[in-house]
Amino acid sequence: MAKELYLIILAAVAGVALFFAGAYVLDHSPNDEDGDADDMVTITLTVVPSDAGTFTWSIPGMAAPKNYNGPFQIKKTDDLTMTASPETGYRFEAWFDGQRDASRNVGTHTGNTEYTAYFLTVRIDDMVTIILTIQEGLEVEYHGKAIESGVPFYVPGDADLLIKLPDTGTFTMTYKDPNAGGEGTREGSGNKGDVLPAKICVSPEWSGDVTVSITFVKDE
Repeated sequence: MAKELYLIILAAVAGVALFFAGAYVLDHSPNDEDGDADDMVTITLTVVPSDAGTFTWSIPGMAAPKNYNGPFQIKKTDDLTMTASPETGYRFEAWFDGQRDASRNVGTHTGNTEYTAYFLTVRIDDMVTIILTIQEGLEVEYHGKAIESGVPFYVPGDADLLIKLPDTGTFTMTYKDPNAGGEGTREGSGNKGDVLPAKICVSPEWSGDVTVSITFVKDE
């Protein structure tokens, strides 16, 4: 009798354990981490030609934009912003609907959506060569790609750079075309980790490599 009672109690305990284990699995499904499946949409971004550019995307609350590596899911209520960036030898032309700004906010969605960005070929002869000298500790990006000190890169015109500060202080960027004599200066101040914009304005008269120097002075 005692043995039978022991088996009954053991079976009851096992049943309770299985019940709670099943409840845990149901309560921690992958879709529930971001919301119910019915509340999610899939976003697909397409480049034409296929090797002409890349994307980044972001929604409120993200620490930084994410690189696009394939279709992704967001909530229907998420406010989506995306940016199309050209690879070397191309320039951004327009989105599928004629929008000419490479970075755009498309808001919320009611269903799965695909966005297409179109790029045009640019001859290297028609592009400007930029050569940066970057002070150690600074991080510089152009259209989401890290730029190395002393390594040339090409732009079809003005170049919008992003500079990440290694500490609280001020960066100074100077640039010039040695053949045309054009030059310019940009400065920006911020705290450690801040990412600041710095635009290189390329004059139509410039004909040679544009040399750029970026330095940083830490606040005392």
